[in-house]
Amino acid sequence: SSGINAEWPLRPGELLESENSVFYVSDVKTIVEGPSYVRFKAEIYFDTDFITQSYLSDLDTSSLLKEVRGLQGKEEYEEFIKLFATHMVNALAREVDRLEGLIKMNYPEIQHIDLEAL
Repeated sequence: SSGINAEWPLRPGELLESENSVFYVSDVKTIVEGPSYVRFKAEIYFDTDFITQSYLSDLDTSSLLKEVRGLQGKEEYEEFIKLFATHMVNALAREVDRLEGLIKMNYPEIQHIDLEAL
Protein backbone atom coordinates (compact mmCIF):
# COMPACT_ATOMS: atom_id res chain seq x y z
CA SER A 1 0.00 0.00 0.00
CA SER A 2 2.87 2.39 0.65
CA GLY A 3 4.14 1.71 -2.88
CA ILE A 4 1.62 4.11 -4.37
CA ASN A 5 2.67 6.94 -2.04
CA ALA A 6 6.37 6.25 -2.58
CA GLU A 7 5.92 6.79 -6.31
CA TRP A 8 4.55 10.31 -5.90
CA PRO A 9 7.22 13.00 -6.46
CA LEU A 10 5.06 15.47 -4.51
CA ARG A 11 2.42 14.34 -2.01
CA PRO A 12 -1.14 15.61 -2.57
CA GLY A 13 -1.04 17.78 0.58
CA GLU A 14 2.18 19.41 -0.59
CA LEU A 15 0.64 20.03 -4.00
CA LEU A 16 -2.30 21.79 -2.33
CA GLU A 17 0.01 23.90 -0.16
CA SER A 18 1.86 25.07 -3.27
CA GLU A 19 -1.32 26.77 -4.50
CA ASN A 20 -1.68 30.54 -3.92
CA SER A 21 -5.21 30.13 -2.56
CA VAL A 22 -4.08 27.84 0.28
CA PHE A 23 -2.45 29.03 3.52
CA TYR A 24 -1.87 25.53 4.78
CA VAL A 25 -3.27 22.01 4.86
CA SER A 26 -3.85 19.88 7.96
CA ASP A 27 -5.30 16.51 8.96
CA VAL A 28 -4.12 14.92 5.70
CA LYS A 29 -5.02 11.28 5.25
CA THR A 30 -4.36 9.04 2.27
CA ILE A 31 -6.11 5.69 2.63
CA VAL A 32 -5.43 2.78 0.30
CA GLU A 33 -8.53 0.57 0.35
CA GLY A 34 -7.47 -1.85 -2.33
CA PRO A 35 -5.11 -2.29 -5.24
CA SER A 36 -6.83 0.42 -7.26
CA TYR A 37 -8.88 2.47 -4.78
CA VAL A 38 -7.30 5.36 -2.86
CA ARG A 39 -9.07 7.96 -0.76
CA PHE A 40 -7.65 11.37 0.12
CA LYS A 41 -8.86 13.69 2.87
CA ALA A 42 -7.53 17.07 3.99
CA GLU A 43 -8.56 20.22 5.82
CA ILE A 44 -7.67 23.35 3.89
CA TYR A 45 -7.08 26.75 5.43
CA PHE A 46 -7.67 29.19 2.60
CA ASP A 47 -6.06 32.56 2.01
CA THR A 48 -9.28 34.56 2.13
CA ASP A 49 -7.58 37.66 0.73
CA PHE A 50 -6.51 35.68 -2.34
CA ILE A 51 -10.00 34.18 -2.81
CA THR A 52 -11.60 37.62 -2.43
CA GLN A 53 -9.14 39.25 -4.85
CA SER A 54 -9.74 36.46 -7.39
CA TYR A 55 -13.47 37.09 -7.14
CA LEU A 56 -13.09 40.88 -7.39
CA SER A 57 -10.79 40.59 -10.41
CA ASP A 58 -13.75 39.18 -12.37
CA LEU A 59 -15.92 42.18 -11.49
CA ASP A 60 -16.25 45.69 -12.83
CA THR A 61 -15.24 47.34 -9.55
CA SER A 62 -16.25 50.79 -10.80
CA SER A 63 -19.83 49.58 -11.24
CA LEU A 64 -19.65 47.83 -7.89
CA LEU A 65 -18.52 51.05 -6.20
CA LYS A 66 -21.42 52.97 -7.80
CA GLU A 67 -23.82 50.30 -6.58
CA VAL A 68 -22.44 50.49 -3.02
CA ARG A 69 -22.63 54.29 -3.01
CA GLY A 70 -26.22 54.10 -4.21
CA LEU A 71 -27.39 51.86 -1.38
CA GLN A 72 -30.05 53.49 0.72
CA GLY A 73 -31.14 52.14 4.04
CA LYS A 74 -30.43 49.11 6.10
CA GLU A 75 -32.49 46.73 3.94
CA GLU A 76 -30.60 47.54 0.72
CA TYR A 77 -27.30 47.27 2.54
CA GLU A 78 -28.24 43.88 4.02
CA GLU A 79 -29.38 42.59 0.62
CA PHE A 80 -26.09 43.72 -0.93
CA ILE A 81 -24.08 41.98 1.81
CA LYS A 82 -26.14 38.78 1.42
CA LEU A 83 -25.55 38.77 -2.32
CA PHE A 84 -21.83 39.45 -1.87
CA ALA A 85 -21.56 36.66 0.73
CA THR A 86 -23.32 34.26 -1.63
CA HIS A 87 -20.84 35.11 -4.38
CA MET A 88 -17.91 34.60 -1.99
CA VAL A 89 -19.20 31.19 -0.88
CA ASN A 90 -19.59 30.25 -4.55
CA ALA A 91 -16.03 31.46 -5.26
CA LEU A 92 -14.73 29.28 -2.43
CA ALA A 93 -16.71 26.28 -3.73
CA ARG A 94 -15.23 26.81 -7.21
CA GLU A 95 -11.75 26.89 -5.69
CA VAL A 96 -12.38 23.63 -3.81
CA ASP A 97 -13.58 22.08 -7.10
CA ARG A 98 -10.46 23.37 -8.88
CA LEU A 99 -8.19 21.89 -6.21
CA GLU A 100 -10.01 18.55 -6.39
CA GLY A 101 -9.49 18.59 -10.16
CA LEU A 102 -5.80 19.33 -9.64
CA ILE A 103 -5.48 16.29 -7.38
CA LYS A 104 -7.39 14.08 -9.84
CA MET A 105 -5.17 15.23 -12.70
CA ASN A 106 -1.92 14.62 -10.80
CA TYR A 107 -3.00 11.50 -8.90
CA PRO A 108 -5.42 9.50 -11.08
CA GLU A 109 -5.25 6.59 -8.62
CA ILE A 110 -7.13 8.72 -6.05
CA GLN A 111 -10.81 8.02 -6.65
CA HIS A 112 -12.32 9.75 -3.62
CA ILE A 113 -11.31 13.26 -2.52
CA ASP A 114 -12.68 14.95 0.58
CA LEU A 115 -11.48 18.53 1.05
CA GLU A 116 -12.83 20.45 4.00
CA ALA A 117 -12.59 24.24 3.83
CA LEU A 118 -11.71 25.89 7.11
